[in-house]
Amino acid sequence: FQLLLGDLRRAQGRRGAALTAYRQAARLAPKDPAANSRLGDALLEANQWAEAKLAYQSALDVDRRNITSMVGMARVLAHEADDLSPEDRQSNLVRARTLLSTTLSLQPDAPGAQLALGDVMLGLGQPEAAIEAYQAVLAQQPDDVSAVESLARALLAAGNVEDAIVNYQAAAEAAPNPRTREQWL
Repeated sequence: FQLLLGDLRRAQGRRGAALTAYRQAARLAPKDPAANSRLGDALLEANQWAEAKLAYQSALDVDRRNITSMVGMARVLAHEADDLSPEDRQSNLVRARTLLSTTLSLQPDAPGAQLALGDVMLGLGQPEAAIEAYQAVLAQQPDDVSAVESLARALLAAGNVEDAIVNYQAAAEAAPNPRTREQWL
């Protein structure tokens, strides 16, 4: 019941109530990968990275092929990498890449995994691979503003300034938030 309640609250935009319901669901069923992966997602939305990592790990301990938890854990590892030494940063990003590669071998058309893979590849200093990942997202979801903006960052990192500017402009024009538009223009 709590898992469904969390889904309902999340759909209503009531993130705090959703998080509470997911916490309760995970407490009631600690071995339920769905409860833990949804809790992890809600914690990420609340910028509670350390707790999200624990929730995803709980899900992966039970189901090593849980797509949501693999993508979520990869996002956490990539986020953590920003605060680590260069050696540990590399290690975290490689672990994230491995999780995302596994995810994409199980579900090749997972745009969330492709988007996260692009971010990881950019973090690893491989903008060409990041460009491929972002283009894969855009092939499925051409209106994904986040993917367009990410593609622009990767193009810039690859030295393709003209295409990067075109993509930044496209992302800015499509951005639903006026503040975001101003930031990109």
